Amino acid sequence: MNKTYVVSDLHGRYDLLEQILNFIDETDELIYLGDSSDRGPQSYRTLMTCLMHPRITYLRGNHDQMLYDALVDNDPWLLIGNGGGQTFFDCMKSPELRFIINKLNELPYFIKREDKENNKIFYLTHAGFRTHKIKELDTMSTREKQDILLWD
Repeated sequence: MNKTYVVSDLHGRYDLLEQILNFIDETDELIYLGDSSDRGPQSYRTLMTCLMHPRITYLRGNHDQMLYDALVDNDPWLLIGNGGGQTFFDCMKSPELRFIINKLNELPYFIKREDKENNKIFYLTHAGFRTHKIKELDTMSTREKQDILLWD
């Protein structure tokens, strides 16, 4: 990999994702910090591209979590209230529904990257990050991770 690019919250703007993918080299990585779907005109296409693209490292965002919960519980109301109704219905009628649910469930809450050359460590996540909790991340409950890493 030559370079790493980071982007977040395109919310269904496939046109922007396509521009980014056309801009970066084939050896570059794109880290997507969540929320590919909802609100935008091509949410399903943007979501599927982020879930399947080999150069995209996709992290969980709060809209990804809401979509996962809605699909698993067949209860879209929180998602609908946050602009994700069309995404929910597109996923429900998709032949890829099981794949989508599994991939959303597997999305990490954060990733850690080391820059050995500059002796720095980076933690990348969708939302906030409480630096005093770094050592506890691996042992936190799912609810704690969601509260901190998806909503702060």
